[in-house]
Amino acid sequence: MAHPPTLPLSPGTIMTPILCALLSLDGFPRPSLRAENGSLVPEGRNVTLRCRVSWVADLYRLEKKQGSKWVTIMDVPVAENEGKFFLSSVTWSHAGTYYCRYRHVFFWSESSDALKLVVTDLYVPPFLAALPSPDVASGQDVTLQCQSELWYDWFALYKDGEEISRSKIQPHQNGSQAKFLFPAVTSIHGGTYQCYTFLSDNLYLWSSPSAPLVLSVSGEAAPAPPSPPPLPSSLRACSGPVPEDPRDPTPPAACPGVLVPQRQCYYQFPGKRFEEGRAGLKGNKEGIKYSQTPSLPNAAAQDYTVGNLVRLILAGLVLVLLGVLMIENWHSLNDHKNQSREPVSEQSGQARPQERSK
Repeated sequence: MAHPPTLPLSPGTIMTPILCALLSLDGFPRPSLRAENGSLVPEGRNVTLRCRVSWVADLYRLEKKQGSKWVTIMDVPVAENEGKFFLSSVTWSHAGTYYCRYRHVFFWSESSDALKLVVTDLYVPPFLAALPSPDVASGQDVTLQCQSELWYDWFALYKDGEEISRSKIQPHQNGSQAKFLFPAVTSIHGGTYQCYTFLSDNLYLWSSPSAPLVLSVSGEAAPAPPSPPPLPSSLRACSGPVPEDPRDPTPPAACPGVLVPQRQCYYQFPGKRFEEGRAGLKGNKEGIKYSQTPSLPNAAAQDYTVGNLVRLILAGLVLVLLGVLMIENWHSLNDHKNQSREPVSEQSGQARPQERSK
């Protein structure tokens, strides 16, 4: 972004364009520029523009764009982190685009974002109306119509002091008008509305605001019912589909592939429960209770029977093997006892002949 020649750093200092470029660093924190009471200023009022930065500067400069050039409006030498530019009794000549920058020691910062200062109360105010009424129910469509007896080609709509929309004119037999449609309004659309008019060749010179229009939205549309939450596997014993409508009397489909003779499947809805189990269709106060006996396929039933027989045979073999091991252990203990008794008997038999010889 190009800038106008920088002011001398001190009286008597002459700065060439090259030196100005060398002393302008984009690495400095960028300042911010705002109007103290908003960027819409009625004609004849005072306004203060604030240029703020995150550290202390030596001098603040306010610039205004005029065509393709930037014109220095004023400098404020103050050793603070904010510079204030006071504009008194604004007129149409104060309207336009403003920037600010600051100097720190010998270096200049880059410019702030643009501030568009609009001067109002230069034309007669338009008329704002709500169709069909400013008091509507939630969910109803509302059209705000801004109309002027004079010819303008732009309209701006404000809500609670903030611009929310702009529109070009629509053909009208008496002056000009613009329509702003709000479909299916809710409580967030309620508030105070005003509109302005201006011309495309003077974008910063606006009319006086229309009279405030208060839009009131009563009631709230019923929220959509929440979708049923997914059931944990512990509460659902089969893979049958969940009924879409709790009032549907049609029982759920059978749960194929469940290898149990009978089971129960629960379908949980907010405040309702569907139970699928033994044959029959029952209702209760909590909801509708579906019950049915599962039909197992022949192959699945045969597989189930064969599996049980295999388990029984294996259990029997394990018991027989344990019995054999216990019997062998018992025999080995008896043999060990008999062997331990034989040496004692032999010793006693040898001692008796010696006693006889005596």
